[in-house]
Amino acid sequence: MKIWLTAQEIADLKLDGFPGSKRGIQKLADREGWSDSDLARKRDGREGGGGLEYHIELLPLPQRLTYARVVRSPGAGRPCHRDGYHAVHQRAHGPRCTADRA
Repeated sequence: MKIWLTAQEIADLKLDGFPGSKRGIQKLADREGWSDSDLARKRDGREGGGGLEYHIELLPLPQRLTYARVVRSPGAGRPCHRDGYHAVHQRAHGPRCTADRA
């Protein structure tokens, strides 16, 4: 289970009570002071910076439990083509994502 998530990955989870967009998660993180925490880190990325990753401990308990249930659910499928984050990827793009046709 991935413990460091980007704003986009958190948004893709579609967690109850949480924004469903990357920008919404970024606003929430700013409001809650996530980036000032030891549980936020710079992400390796492309030129110009890669943004931040947030440790799942920053999520409130109900959202952490939902995340754990989603990524550990049986039948989540084989790992995603990019990062092994298939359950969330499938939820965001559907079970017939073209990336799965490799």
